Amino acid sequence: MAHGNPQVNRGSPESEARGFEVHDASVRGILVFGVCLVVAAGVIHLAAWWAMDSSERHEDRVNAAAYPVSPLAASIPTAPPEPMLEPEPRHDVLPRADLEEVRARQQTIIGPGAWGWADSGHKFARIPVDQAIEMAVSNGLPVSLPATQPTTQPFIAPSSAMHGPGGVP
Repeated sequence: MAHGNPQVNRGSPESEARGFEVHDASVRGILVFGVCLVVAAGVIHLAAWWAMDSSERHEDRVNAAAYPVSPLAASIPTAPPEPMLEPEPRHDVLPRADLEEVRARQQTIIGPGAWGWADSGHKFARIPVDQAIEMAVSNGLPVSLPATQPTTQPFIAPSSAMHGPGGVP
C-alpha cells in the first residue's frame, strides 16, 4: 500500500471507517447561523440597554421621593460673595496676611539682615543668601564636606552589626 492520502471514494463505507467526512458543509447553513448570531447579539444588547435605562429611571424616581430638593436651594448662590479669601475657622488671620508674615520671617533668616550665629557654640554663622552666593562664586565650593573627611581613629562596628539579624547573637 502507498503512503499518503489514498484516493478513496468519499461515499463508500471504507471512507466512513477511515474517518473521512462524508458530506460537505452547507454554505447556506453557515450563513444562516451567522445572521442569526448577529441578530441575537443585537437583541441581547438592546435588552441590556433597556434594562439599564429603566433601572436608572427607577432609581431617579426613588431618590427624588427620598431626597426632595428644598425650594430654597434654587436661591442659594453657587459661589460665596467677595472677598473670596476668608480665614480658616481655627485660624483668625486672613491667608494673605498670614503669607506676608511667613515671608517676613523668611527674610529675617535669609534676607539682607540675616547676619548672626546659627548655633549657641558660635561655630556656624548665618549670612544672607545673596552674600553666600557671591562668596561661593569668588572662593569656590569646598572640595569635601567635613562629614566625609577621613579620620585617624579606628573603625568600630556598631554592636548590632556584631550579631545576627536584629542584633541577636
